[in-house]
Amino acid sequence: MKKWLVVLIVLSLILSVGFQATCNENETVTVPLVVVYLESPDQIAALLEAGLDIVGIDLVNLEIEVVLNDYDREYLDNAGLKYDILIEDLTYYGPETTEFGIMSMGREDYRQWHEIEEELQTFEEIYPDLTRLHILGHSHQGRPIYALEISAAPGVNDGRPESVHMALYHAREWPTTEMALDLAWYLLDNYGIEEKVTNIVNTIRVWIIPVVNPDGYVHSQNVYQMWRKNRRHNSDNSWGVDLNRNHSYNWGGVGSSGVTTSDTYRGPSPTSEPELWAIRDLFLGRHIITTLSGHTHGRYVLWSWGYKPDLIPDHSVHADLGYQYQAFNGYPMNRVGPSNTTIYATSGASDDWVYGVFRGISFTFEYGTAFIPPYMGTITTANQLVTEQFGTISGNLLTFSVLPGGGER
Repeated sequence: MKKWLVVLIVLSLILSVGFQATCNENETVTVPLVVVYLESPDQIAALLEAGLDIVGIDLVNLEIEVVLNDYDREYLDNAGLKYDILIEDLTYYGPETTEFGIMSMGREDYRQWHEIEEELQTFEEIYPDLTRLHILGHSHQGRPIYALEISAAPGVNDGRPESVHMALYHAREWPTTEMALDLAWYLLDNYGIEEKVTNIVNTIRVWIIPVVNPDGYVHSQNVYQMWRKNRRHNSDNSWGVDLNRNHSYNWGGVGSSGVTTSDTYRGPSPTSEPELWAIRDLFLGRHIITTLSGHTHGRYVLWSWGYKPDLIPDHSVHADLGYQYQAFNGYPMNRVGPSNTTIYATSGASDDWVYGVFRGISFTFEYGTAFIPPYMGTITTANQLVTEQFGTISGNLLTFSVLPGGGER
């Protein structure tokens, strides 16, 4: 591949400051994060199979961190497992300050759904020669699944390599949408100004899908902030499917649940959800080489496999890139690797589907240290980082980049 082929370099992700809660209509619901104490590794597999909302696993001390929704609380209490509260309420927000003292695009809070739709239209109005806004499909409740195409030749399927940045599979992970949209602004605002950006846009077709799960996003912002799934109305009157357990490749295995009320409910069948029909159809019709799926939280860099502990045939390529991302972002070294052995087992996840079906280079990033941290905005191009290895770069906006050093690969 030529040196300007995109390889998903993610810069430092500074996520929060001065958030004032936008969701005044939200229910007052306390959702704690707890640490669960186990006695044997076999219990970890049982909890994964049960579909608990697991955030992290400590194999050395046999402890797991769980978001304690009603289903999780009932399961742990019935199983007689002891746990302690780490964070009293994940939905609490408070003001913070930042040394940078500015907000992204002048913003002071997370974007609402209607603002996202308006902003996506604005891209086409300001940059008609570099963008096309596509509707890939619609959600259960009829909301569009948008994809913003950025290229020097938009609207053409000419075989050039393509890269996809997806955000907000899970409804409560609001910062991922912020970063996806700020990435779009960065690429467009700096085209013709910064050489690396100009080369990316000239040679790579970039797709930004800022909200994979729009129904869940609206529900999270307006009703229940810690909502994770989409808004499918299940046959038993429960709600939601975990979209990142519904992809078709090795669907239905460990790390997903057949229980409809579980936060990792995998759905009634592979790719049963219209949100994923939209993603599938995009991939089937394009020449997509690299994919990044943004999530919160934990500061992880992950790739396949999720459904089994084996290494993928292209493990060395992913590891080489993954550790570069880890070093550049300052993530812990033990949080880089295949999902199954680095965080926990997953089945029906996006990375396994992209790699298993298309053999694409695919990463999942777990940004930051909270699902919805206090709002900070992002560092704009006026606030740049200077590093010896990467030169002068915008602090946290450039998610798709060239190979460090500009070499061939």
